[in-house]
Amino acid sequence: MRAMETLYADGHTVFVEIGPQPTLLGIAQRFWSRVDTSGLWLPSLRPDWDAWVQMLESAASLWVRGIPLDWDAFDQPYVRRRVPLPTYPWAHAAYWTEQVRGQWMQCQDAGDVQHGGAKAQREEKPEDVAEAKGLRFVDELTAALAADRLPLLVDFVRGHVMRILRLDPAQPLDRRRRLLDVGLDSLMAVELRSRLTSGLDLAAMLPATLVFDHPSLEAIAVYLHDKLFASAASIEIGSATKPLETDDFDLTTRETEIDAMSDEEAEALLLDKLAGLDDLFGEA
Repeated sequence: MRAMETLYADGHTVFVEIGPQPTLLGIAQRFWSRVDTSGLWLPSLRPDWDAWVQMLESAASLWVRGIPLDWDAFDQPYVRRRVPLPTYPWAHAAYWTEQVRGQWMQCQDAGDVQHGGAKAQREEKPEDVAEAKGLRFVDELTAALAADRLPLLVDFVRGHVMRILRLDPAQPLDRRRRLLDVGLDSLMAVELRSRLTSGLDLAAMLPATLVFDHPSLEAIAVYLHDKLFASAASIEIGSATKPLETDDFDLTTRETEIDAMSDEEAEALLLDKLAGLDDLFGEA
């Protein structure tokens, strides 16, 4: 962490981890989130991801932020054939669409418009209404019935996870499946924590071990539900009502202990958990 403090003091804000998978980025970003939120964290490769896609995405992220890249060196291993551009003038042709005057009639209902005797009605989508009213997810969640809050939170977490993993929206993740089993690594876990903290307008950042302590969509949603609505007597999962777990107090105590740790202690805890996962998958 002293190295990160030095880099921060020197004004460095862009980091690229060169390696088969992003491991150090997640640890470094945990420190960075305490002092700044403007850092850029890019992996060079990810396990089970197309190598070229990942490298090109990271290169594009650097380029659009004004960081110069040596494209000649990037393209050096490949032979290209130069094609001369045409020197003759292009034929001039008009492609403007002719304007046609229509017949407009005023209606009493502002939602209905008649054009040439034909009636067209614009259908409003729920997200359009929410955007027009300036609603946020946290407002929608607070206004929802108590029984609807947990399913809303599950969908909220699922949406962020699927965007981070770039999964097909047509195949939603099972709410009880372990996120680490579908490819969520430590860097993605940090990104998810930041997304959820921002999306719920939380005053304090969620714990660094969120995904490790609450490994599924449902577990994270239950944790967030309890954090946001601690006064609720019970929460509903699916169609069955499940009382709050008796070990919620233990989880709260654990979170308090983690927040009280120094950077070195929290880093050691995270590395220990990652090492345990490596041993588990290695044995499998």
